[in-house]
Parts: sequence; C-alpha cells; structure tokens
Amino acid sequence: MSFPERVIDKVKLQVSHYGKLFGRAVQSGAYLYPIRGAAYAASHPNLLKPLYKRLPTLLPVSAGVVATMFTFTYVPQALLLTFVNGPLAWITTVALVLSESSVIISAIWSFMDGGRTKKEVFDATLKELDANNSITRASQQARVAAKEHNSHNFSLSSSIANTLIYYPINAIPVVGTVFFLLLQGKNAGPSYHSRYFALKGYNNKEKSSVIKTKEADYIAFGTMARVLEMIPFIGVGFSISNLIGAAIWANDIEKREKGGKAGASDNIEMSNFNGEGSSYGDQVSGQRNEL
Repeated sequence: MSFPERVIDKVKLQVSHYGKLFGRAVQSGAYLYPIRGAAYAASHPNLLKPLYKRLPTLLPVSAGVVATMFTFTYVPQALLLTFVNGPLAWITTVALVLSESSVIISAIWSFMDGGRTKKEVFDATLKELDANNSITRASQQARVAAKEHNSHNFSLSSSIANTLIYYPINAIPVVGTVFFLLLQGKNAGPSYHSRYFALKGYNNKEKSSVIKTKEADYIAFGTMARVLEMIPFIGVGFSISNLIGAAIWANDIEKREKGGKAGASDNIEMSNFNGEGSSYGDQVSGQRNEL
C-alpha cells in the first residue's frame, strides 16, 4: 500500500471514529446542562453577582474583540473558504469568526481574572445544591488551589492551540465548520469540570480516565457551551451560566455514584470553600436559608 493510500485510510478511520463519537454525543443529552445552567442562573440571580462586578470591563472588551475580528478577519477568511465552500463560505465564516472571538475573549478574561469568578460561581452553585461537605485541612486546601490554577492555565493554552490546529478542517465543504465547532467542544468540554476534578482530588491519570469514559458527554456539553458563548455581548453571561450548568452536572454525577446520597462523607471535597471565594458561597447559602 502506497503512502498516500495509507494516509487516506487513516483519515477515513478518524472520520469514522469521530462520526460515531459525535453521534453518541447527540444521544447523551449532556448538551442540556448549559441550558439548565442558564435557567438556574435566571432563577438564582445571586449566583451572578461576581459577574456583575466585572461587566463594566468585560462588555467593552467583548464588543471590541468581536468588532475587530469582523473588521479585519471576516472578509479574508470568507474569501479563502469560498474556494472550497462556494457562496456558503460567507455564512459559515460568521460562525468561525465568532468562535475565534470567543477564544480571544476567554483568554483576555482569564488574564484579567485568573479564573477567580468562575471558581466562585462553581463553588456557590454546589453550595446552593447542597452537593458538598466541607474539609478544612490547610494542606488539602493548598493542593486543591494548586491543581485548579494549573488546570486553568492548561485548558486555556489548549483551547488556543487547538483553534489553530483544527482550523484547516474548515476547508472541508459545508460540514467542515460543523466539525470544527464539535472538535472545539471536545477540547473545551472537560475544562468546565476542572474545578470539580480538583475538588475530587483527581490526579492526571484519574482525570484522563473520567474524561475518556465520558468523552461523548463532554463533547455534547462543550459544543453547546461554546455555541452559547459565541453569541455577541451576552456570550459573557453564558460563560458563567455554563459553569452553573457544569456544577449541576457534577451534582448529578455525585448523586448517581452515591445512589442519590449526595453529601456523604466521601463526596466532593470542598476544602477551598474555607479559602478564597468562600465568603461568596456562604453569602448565597445564607440568603437561601433566610427565605
């Protein structure tokens, strides 16, 4: 078998693999959690308080990034993709530019915020759901904080790198952009549970095992979450409600694993609630108890 034939066979196998994987993602139902997160945020507005503080900065930044990307990159990319997609390129490029803008906005926000807002919202949502018990050991708290910081930086770098790596897929007529978004979702999905993995105390091997087992679920969740975050201006709000949806999903996983006994002694290790970000979670929990 010649080299080109081997390459073609390998590509066919990869396409078949991802086709089946994406099919399982559609069947998984995990794509509903970002929507549930948005609904939960609407009915529990206190969870969004950390976002409100940063909106005066985030909204102009988001608007500036989207405007700049469409001004300088939309036409060149559309013209390039016209050679493979024809007139449809002018439509598919809109999704492409919005996806790229979303990655840039996330990078800027992460640089400005360091992931603190998302961590606070995730923790507060778990408190609201009564999905946790508190472990106050200082060594455990330091370990969780370190894991969270490293995981946050890795997921951001991975997101930027994969945007560049997956870009050529857009050359596939019509379905290329769809596959691009699905692969972006595959990469992004596990990052929404980086806080959950840290609180569980998972090492890299355990984390990889969970991600592989739930690969289709994370594709479904990540793709829906990224699509919502691509919406101009309000995408910033969805980036927070997606974390709320991820926390709801984590709570459901714990309930299933414990036979509906969320809150058992070996449940999610919430040591960091007594560290940075704990006061906000306690505020939400206290306000709920007063009602």
